[in-house]
Amino acid sequence: MAIGTVLILAGTVVRLTFSPGAAEVSWTPAPETAGELPTLEQTIRAVDEELARRAEARMPLEPGERLDPNSAPAHQLERLPGIGPAKAFAIVEERRKNGPYTEPADLGRVSGIGAALLERLAPYLALRSNPASRAVLGTVRRSQPVNINQVGREQLQELPGIGPVRAESIIAYRERTGGFRSVSELMEVAGIGAAILRGLQGRIVTH
Repeated sequence: MAIGTVLILAGTVVRLTFSPGAAEVSWTPAPETAGELPTLEQTIRAVDEELARRAEARMPLEPGERLDPNSAPAHQLERLPGIGPAKAFAIVEERRKNGPYTEPADLGRVSGIGAALLERLAPYLALRSNPASRAVLGTVRRSQPVNINQVGREQLQELPGIGPVRAESIIAYRERTGGFRSVSELMEVAGIGAAILRGLQGRIVTH
């Protein structure tokens, strides 16, 4: 009887969250219950929490309200114009892998966010770097340009928009080709587009 109730409740939240206009749902059991069938109480709590997130994701932004893409969770980012579940998840993953966004144009690092959408998003973004981020960015700006043909992974990761994944890709590219001949050649590296390259202008050299 309890198992049947759990399955009915789980089915209910899937139906509710997949109704027209709603975002997709993703729920993973808490670590202490992973690998075990959740109890009725845990399932009800998870359903309530997911429904609350879905309701919040559908709330329109208040006049003058802004969201910080460096701290807002994915379901909050869905409230931004033109940002659905997939793009909200991509924004969170990009900042996790490659560091914070310092200006609206940095969201161009995210696949599927182009110039038109960036222009639409800009008025709704509040970008507040934490002290550690400001310290790193200040160090990079005050230092001499970085030679991307010589520096290692750690120094590459101090550059704006270059996290561990892109640092590895830069090193792999220069090892495969014998080095970068120009700064613009960075766009040949997977994950580096025009927005990231603009943020690197004046901070990198190739010789």
